[in-house]
Parts: sequence; structure tokens; C-alpha cells
Amino acid sequence: MIRFHVEEAGLIGPALTNWNTALSILAANEGYAPGPLPPLSLNFLPANERRRLTPHLRLALAVAAETMAPRAHTASAAPAETPAATVFAHSEGDLGIVDHICSALTRPERPVSPTHFHNSVHNTPAAYWHQALGWHGASTSLAAGDASFAAGLVEAATQLTPSGREARVLLVASEAEPPVALSGLCPCATSFACGLLLAADASPASRWEIRLELNSDEEPCSTMADEALEALRLSNPAARALPLLAAMASGRRRRVVLPGVDEATLALDVFPISRRESPR
Repeated sequence: MIRFHVEEAGLIGPALTNWNTALSILAANEGYAPGPLPPLSLNFLPANERRRLTPHLRLALAVAAETMAPRAHTASAAPAETPAATVFAHSEGDLGIVDHICSALTRPERPVSPTHFHNSVHNTPAAYWHQALGWHGASTSLAAGDASFAAGLVEAATQLTPSGREARVLLVASEAEPPVALSGLCPCATSFACGLLLAADASPASRWEIRLELNSDEEPCSTMADEALEALRLSNPAARALPLLAAMASGRRRRVVLPGVDEATLALDVFPISRRESPR
């Protein structure tokens, strides 16, 4: 079992502007009405950098900034208040830019710019994020299909263990709707992203304690009671995080099971630290 703490959470999805606006819907697990993706704020990036971003990059960076917003997501933030590492998880990479490059290579002029090629690399979101904030900590970018969020959570939590190397890790899971030509590779009906700021030790900033273990009891994976939220969960690999986010929003001790890699599952016991009762 791995224990860790969560200090901040972020979320961006259809008709879900941020964590605070989604809180009541997630806590009640009802009343969600799908809608368009909200405008994404990326004011912490220079204008010339913003112009280079693909929709997936904008989504990943916006949710990273939203997760870190209470701590100030500018380069002037105190080093002690920034995580030393990041983990970016997305199932297939930036399929929009992959489609653009592959289509361009079929044309006589082959209009592929250095920016297009740069944006096709799997760890591009991490590169933009660390460069914008001046962070020099380690970063991991991974893909695990529909289990990408679970794989990213395990990776981030492992880095926080006593034998790990980090005191804090920012986890970002994001998935943008792919172009039609590649929709069969990554069935994803809409865009969604979430972020968690994980910490190894409890502090005044801790809001939840989470205990993670590989599920050996063959418990079924958690679902969402609200039909629209369940449809969102199934429509996007990053949205597989919704049962965990709902448990965190509930303000009560909850247990959720998430789909992992190779048919494995993750069991997560969530304890809200804002409540005065101690985790048992």
C-alpha cells in the first residue's frame, strides 16, 4: 500500500470550467448537463508561445495552471511552493498534430514546420510547462491507453514514497478529442483533463489522504451514478478519474476502484483531512 496526500485538484471538461464549479456536481453525483468546453486561460505563457499550442497542449497546460492556481503559477513563485516533479499522462499523445504531420507528408510540398515536429513529441506538454515556470525538476510523460490516469497516479505516488525522490508531484491527465481520421485509434468523444498536486507528507495544505493498492479482491471498477457523468467517464481516458474526483468532492471517507493496466485495478481509500476524524 502507498499513502500520499493531495493538496490541490483541477478539472476542465465539457461545461466544467474548473474544480470549484464542478465540486457540487461531483459531490452530489447528479445534475450534470454536458456542454461546450470552457475557454482556456493560458495567460502565464507569452503570446508567441500561446500561438504555437495545439488544442491538446492548451488543455493540458490549462488544467496544470488551474491545479496550481492557489499557489501562483508564475515563474516568480517561491521554489518551496512548487512541486519538484511532474507527471503528464495521456493515452496516445497529441493525435491532432500527428494527423497534421501524416497528412502533410502526403502532399508534394510537405508543409511540416519545426514547431509541428516539436509539438508531436510525447513530453511536449511537460516541456512547455517547465520552461514557462522555470522549473528544473524531473518530469515523466507516459501513455497507457484507457488506464493512463491510473498509470500516472501510480507513477506519481511511487515517486513520493519513502524510497522515492520527490516531496511533491504535479499529476496532469489530459485527452483532447482526436481528429476523425484517428478516432478509431483513440475513441474519445470529447476533451477532458484533470490535475492533482500530490505530497509525500501531511502539511497544513493537505486536503485529502489517499491510500493506494493494487486491488486483489476483484472489486468491480467504480462508476458514476449520474448517467451524463458516466457517459463522460466512458468517453475519455482521462475522465476515468471521475470516481476518484467525486470521492474527493464528497467530503466523506470513500473507497473507489479504477481500471489499471492489463486488466489490473487500483483500490483507493480517500480520507478528507478537513474532517476532524482521523483516518482509521
